[in-house]
Amino acid sequence: MPSVTIIGVGRVGGALEIAFRDSEYKVVSLIRRGEPIEGVSSEIVIVATPDSEIFKVAAELARNICNKPIVLHTSGALSSSELSVLADAGCSIGSIHPLVSISSAELGAKRFSGAFFCVEGDREAVISAKAVVQFLGGDPFEIKAANKALYHASAVTACGHVTALIDMSHSMMERSGVTPELSSKILAPLIRSTIDNIDVLGTDAAITGTFARADADGLSRQLAAFEGVLSDEELEIYLDLARRSLEIASRSGVDADKISNVEKLILMAKSKLR
Repeated sequence: MPSVTIIGVGRVGGALEIAFRDSEYKVVSLIRRGEPIEGVSSEIVIVATPDSEIFKVAAELARNICNKPIVLHTSGALSSSELSVLADAGCSIGSIHPLVSISSAELGAKRFSGAFFCVEGDREAVISAKAVVQFLGGDPFEIKAANKALYHASAVTACGHVTALIDMSHSMMERSGVTPELSSKILAPLIRSTIDNIDVLGTDAAITGTFARADADGLSRQLAAFEGVLSDEELEIYLDLARRSLEIASRSGVDADKISNVEKLILMAKSKLR
């Protein structure tokens, strides 16, 4: 039965503690944010603190370990190199990041099952991290440490940026005269069906709407409707996403002349932005 210390008992650390209860992973110590790190002797240490604190925690841990544990941090953005001081002390180091949105420890513990986890680090740490993921019911995948920031940016785009984009779509719907409550209700099924289509068909086949058809007349009507309604920032976001949508349409075989006509409208609209 592997013994575990969890440092940082927020959403991720708390979710792991819940998931490990009454299991083969025995949590022998929970160290909350700001508490001293003393006499750590477990076989595995999981550092689930905010990214900005990982290096400092690693340095303190290196001075207070009674053995040479496997140490994993849960950051999506930082690689195992953040724990290098522990590697110098003879520990095996790595990272384990659940690719799922965790809004609370209780929900997180339930969402681990079926989730994908990014793991990286030295060989022993990766083996240990994959074993933890499999215990949690997840699917591990491995990347190189040098690619961790790009991986995390992809995850941010798929989660945080999508949330921001949906927020913008709610705002646009409300400015069309729909109440906030109704806006949320009517857009939610559309959003879910889009995600389902992407999951089944991929982005090339799933894209629909004005830019999937390269509909220049449709864009012209939209641009007229945006006058005095959207801010320059919102319009720029819309136009940048339109260009990306046209790239997908091009890959799907939409007529090049139609795409060119829409691109010209986009360039003209962007040239008017401050």
